[in-house]
Amino acid sequence: MKKRIEELDIIKAICITGIVFAHAGHSLGWIGYFYVYGFYFVAGVTWRDKPFSGLLTAKIKRIYIPFVIANLIAEIFCIFLHNYTDYYGGTYPFRSYMISILMFNLKENIMAPSWFLFPLFCIPFLFFFLRKAVKNDGMLFLITFLLFITATLCRDTLNQIQWNNCAVITNLAIGLFIFTCGFVYGHNNQIKHYLTNGKYAFELFLLSVFILFEAKYYWNYSCNMRAGTFSNTVWTFILCPAGICFLIYFSHAVVEKGSWIKKILTCIGKRSMSIMFFHVLSFSLVTLAGIYLFHSTYEPSWTNAFHGTWYPYINAGVGLTVPLAADFLIETIRKKVHI
Repeated sequence: MKKRIEELDIIKAICITGIVFAHAGHSLGWIGYFYVYGFYFVAGVTWRDKPFSGLLTAKIKRIYIPFVIANLIAEIFCIFLHNYTDYYGGTYPFRSYMISILMFNLKENIMAPSWFLFPLFCIPFLFFFLRKAVKNDGMLFLITFLLFITATLCRDTLNQIQWNNCAVITNLAIGLFIFTCGFVYGHNNQIKHYLTNGKYAFELFLLSVFILFEAKYYWNYSCNMRAGTFSNTVWTFILCPAGICFLIYFSHAVVEKGSWIKKILTCIGKRSMSIMFFHVLSFSLVTLAGIYLFHSTYEPSWTNAFHGTWYPYINAGVGLTVPLAADFLIETIRKKVHI
């Protein structure tokens, strides 16, 4: 079995934590700007050339099948949830729901937060054909960079092409560029060494933190990756490498430190997909508990969760811990029965 790269698990842990908190109502500062980028980047770092059939099989097993299974579980839960709250997801015709699942197209559904899994599924295939045509890393970077710039400049037109309420063309172009950045980073030992152990590594880390902080609190940069909208094309390009650099440096520092934080983050990172699929359902557990135990009222929303000063933190905590505990339990059972 291939040894896991701890830095990549930590990057995924940071990103999935940002996703959960953002969906719970808190953006965790500037994490909201690049949490989706992190998954594209990690996918690029772990890219290995293989036949198309092998790539297709791998993506179906790792993304598509878990997506279908998670959505079938979600539908059962949503039917139950609809009986006790105003959530409307359980009222969809089952045939329409199944077609939506098979098409990766679950707009306005409790599983809709997994919208970026469709671009994440498609991007490796785009990269596969690009890699067949272009062998040079520098040319790969240049081509995907030009596609990135073109997509951001033409976003108003391209954003009209929607899939799962996602500006799919814009996201594919941006994601392909970030994926390529990850591939070049993982493929080029000189770049990897320079970024993590080089002479100016700490200075670059401070610069990335400064850029992200300034964009959030002083330049009021806004970004909605799903809708494909952002306030400035230039800043979108600047924030991509700044966010990636922050993730690389932070994860590398955590691994070198080797503390309890590393253990927690690597555990979260290993189970990031389980958290992705089930964190919104976990929010609803808080709602149901509030209804039954405290007879609380709630504001119906797509998360079907309470809103207020401290409820979002509880939602986020439950959204992380419940899928984590369930996945850990399933893994333990599988080991005991030798599945």
